[in-house]
Amino acid sequence: MKKNYNRNWLFYLKTMAVFGSMLCAGAVSAQLSGTYTINSGAATSGTNYASFTAFATAINGVGVSGPVTVNVVSGSGPYNETVTFTASGTATNTITVNGNGNTIKGSTLATITLNGADYFTFDNLNVDAASTGSGTRCYWLYNNADNNTIKNSDLIVSAYTSTSNSTAYIAFSSMATSRSAGSHGTGNVIDNNTMKGNGTNSGPYSG
Repeated sequence: MKKNYNRNWLFYLKTMAVFGSMLCAGAVSAQLSGTYTINSGAATSGTNYASFTAFATAINGVGVSGPVTVNVVSGSGPYNETVTFTASGTATNTITVNGNGNTIKGSTLATITLNGADYFTFDNLNVDAASTGSGTRCYWLYNNADNNTIKNSDLIVSAYTSTSNSTAYIAFSSMATSRSAGSHGTGNVIDNNTMKGNGTNSGPYSG
C-alpha cells in the first residue's frame, strides 16, 4: 500500500507541474486584442500601460490576434521617452493609438520608430523630437513599414536651432544603416498634421 501511495503522489505532482506550466505559457503568450489605455498615473497592469515603452514591449513581444485600440488618457502626459514598434497588424487587425492631445517627447534620434511595423494609426498624438543631433526626427519608418497612418497631430522639432543640422518631421528609409538597400514602405498616409519648429525658426532644414 505504501508503495502505491508514493507512486500515486508522484504522478499527481507531475500532472500538476505540467498543468501549471501550460497555464503560465498561455498567460505569457496571449496576444493583444481589444481596448487598452496608456496612463502614466497608473501602474502597468491588466489593460493599462504606464508608458509607451511598456505598451511597445507588450505588443512587440506577443503581437495581435484582433484589432487593438490604445487610448492615451487625456491629461496624462507629457511622456518623455522614445519608443520603437516592431509588431505588425493587418488590414483587419489594425493597431490604433488615440493620443487625445497628449505629447510624447524624445531626446534621441527618433521619438517614434516603426521598424517593419504595419497597420499602425497614430491619431491626435503630438510628437516632439527634442534632440539637437543631426538627423533628428519625430517619426522614423523603415524596413518596409507599410500601411501606417499619422494624422491630426502636432509634429515638433523643438531643439532645432540652425541649418547646420538636418532634421525631419517624418523620415522614411529602407534600412537603419542604408538608404539604398532593403525596401521602402508603401501605403503610408500623412494627414492633417501641423508641423512646428521651436518658436524661433521656420522648421527643419531638410525633411
